[in-house]
Amino acid sequence: MMCSKKSYAATANYQPQPEDIFIATQMKCGTTWTQQIVFEVLQHGNGDLSDEGYRHMYALSPWIETSPTSSVPMDRAPLIGEHKNRIIKTHMPAQLIPHSDQAKYIYVTRHPASCFASCVDFVHFLAGPLAPKREDLLDWFCSDDMFWTSWPDHVESWWQRSQQHDNVLFIHYEEMKKDLPAIVDRVAKFLSVELTETEKEKVVEKAGFEYMRDKEEHFEMFSPNMFTVSKKGGRFMKTGSAERYKDNSAYELEKIKNYCQQKLANASYPLAKFYPELVDQVAQKSVDTK
Repeated sequence: MMCSKKSYAATANYQPQPEDIFIATQMKCGTTWTQQIVFEVLQHGNGDLSDEGYRHMYALSPWIETSPTSSVPMDRAPLIGEHKNRIIKTHMPAQLIPHSDQAKYIYVTRHPASCFASCVDFVHFLAGPLAPKREDLLDWFCSDDMFWTSWPDHVESWWQRSQQHDNVLFIHYEEMKKDLPAIVDRVAKFLSVELTETEKEKVVEKAGFEYMRDKEEHFEMFSPNMFTVSKKGGRFMKTGSAERYKDNSAYELEKIKNYCQQKLANASYPLAKFYPELVDQVAQKSVDTK
């Protein structure tokens, strides 16, 4: 419904421009939140998604691998802010997004078990009783069949690119939850935008969970359907918690931990540094002595 061979080919063949800001994530890892942060930074806290402004996040920010079916087409995306930037969303792994030293790339990842819990909610939000069983979703998440590649492969691809290029900013969702003002500072500096203290406060406010949830209609990815509007349908923005992983069972946590540990055993992404609970104590001690 959203992607095609043509849209994927267009993504692979796209030539990044100096005005492009790519916001890359695996699904349910803070994509929309980061789009809003970047939008408000570029607008110095005066971003407007009302009918008098840009109307909707997907009316200003193209989702490159689905363009033009699920967002504004790439060639019609407005250029935002004083530097006239294009805000591009993608879930593609790094090897499938062309790189240019002239463009900017912001990658956000999240605890894999939190990502899984949010994926489960999202699938049920869209499909209601037609959604797969939770155990089947777990098998899907812990496999190469996961959309846009598995969490470990996705993170590793973008971590490598961030270590190789100064124009790739790598952020963790948990950092955003812990200190949003500090992340706003990092993003603004990365994008060469100078914010006054008042402007920064406005950006932080409008990138806050409560603000975005109150204006959820400006950020939703899909039109309402009979499942999303039902009492059991939930919300597109459910909790925004940094500890969603605690909503999983012990079995689910263990399976995700073992899967990530195995996939990242010889990878460069420092899993033990960012998510030490996903690394066995023996492996952790080995890392600590290096």
